[in-house]
Amino acid sequence: MTVLWAGGDIVFARERENETAKKSLSDSKWVTVQGKISVKGNEPHTYLCISTKEGLDYKLVGSLKDEIRARYQHVILHVSGKFTGKALGPGFPAELDVFEYTESDKK
Repeated sequence: MTVLWAGGDIVFARERENETAKKSLSDSKWVTVQGKISVKGNEPHTYLCISTKEGLDYKLVGSLKDEIRARYQHVILHVSGKFTGKALGPGFPAELDVFEYTESDKK
């Protein structure tokens, strides 16, 4: 359990927050995201990313990640999957486990 100090009171909110986040990720529904595929970050901390036209980034994970990285950089794809990790801030986008993808008609 993580103990936080907050103005003289001990707060145990972190544990409940983490349990809620884990539950919401496990209950995650199937989603489809359209965007441009790219590799972001600096070596050795690069990651495969899909960037939407709204400016949202999602880190792509799962068994199809390497295939997408090898064939579809700078291509607009529709990827479908489930969220497996939440965004932690700049440089740490939400993780999307990809189960299938299709190339967009738009070039």
